[in-house]
Amino acid sequence: MSRPSEQDEPLEGDDLALSAPDAHREELGRVQAENEREALRSEIADSAAQIANLQQKYQDRLADLAELGHILALKDKELIRVKAIHEFSQLRHHILTMLSKGHGQLHGALSRWKLARSRRRAVDRLAQEKALIETSGLFDADWYLELYPDIAQSGEDPIRHYVMHGAYELRDPGPRFSAFKYHKNYPDVTKAGIPALSHYIRNGRTEGRRIFGVGESG
Repeated sequence: MSRPSEQDEPLEGDDLALSAPDAHREELGRVQAENEREALRSEIADSAAQIANLQQKYQDRLADLAELGHILALKDKELIRVKAIHEFSQLRHHILTMLSKGHGQLHGALSRWKLARSRRRAVDRLAQEKALIETSGLFDADWYLELYPDIAQSGEDPIRHYVMHGAYELRDPGPRFSAFKYHKNYPDVTKAGIPALSHYIRNGRTEGRRIFGVGESG
């Protein structure tokens, strides 16, 4: 019976030597895969941090835009307010300019001592005006003196002051009648140079014209 050749016998040492590179490659593959996973986790973490940073910047920009919008809204309100004040001042100046003509004519007639007839007509007109305003229910002497302390300090009769000066200075005769708003709504009265309350009593009331209280919008 022949003995088996050396080539037919298993070489355990050689087998181990040959399997070592495979194990090494496997270990390298595992390490590389772990490194790649770690690198991926790091990239994901970096991306998440960048996203969080961008989201924060986005929120900051939104907050900035909201603040800017608030500032612009305030500026718009301020611009509207300034524009309204400017328009009010311009209109008031225009009304006063138109009324000053009638005011000048009244005082001019009263100062004409040498023209007795002309002065008498002015005095009679003044008396009629005073009577009309006193009985209109729209002149409040106490309110007038309280609103205009300069008149109270002067000691002048409030109704006389109103007829002689106040009506032409756009002063309000009482809380129920705003002279400025009457002129504002009826520019034809302003154009004619007629004081608001005088026009309302003589013409406006029968014409159905509206009056506005001092605190009323109009």
